[in-house]
Amino acid sequence: MYGSDAIGGTINVLTRTPPKQAEFELSGEAGSHGWGRILMGGGNAKGDDAWRASLNLTRTDGWQDNAGYDRQTGTARWDRALGDDALMKTVLSFSGSTSSTSAS
Repeated sequence: MYGSDAIGGTINVLTRTPPKQAEFELSGEAGSHGWGRILMGGGNAKGDDAWRASLNLTRTDGWQDNAGYDRQTGTARWDRALGDDALMKTVLSFSGSTSSTSAS
């Protein structure tokens, strides 16, 4: 629903398609103010089934007082071919975070 009187909405969650053969990815990033991130993902396929999973671990101390956080997110997707033109997709995800505060 759209407009100034909208009382509902739509969330469109897009996930990456599982690979046709074994795949694994790993990357890391670091920056100022204690910022760092690790990204992992991978998947595989066998017969009528294919899957993909990803994990994002992020941490920062923040550039201002009490702005730091730790965040963990993950997604798992399983695709099952039900026929020539039918596909069942199952997606599970999680998200968690904590804020860090400093004593003044």
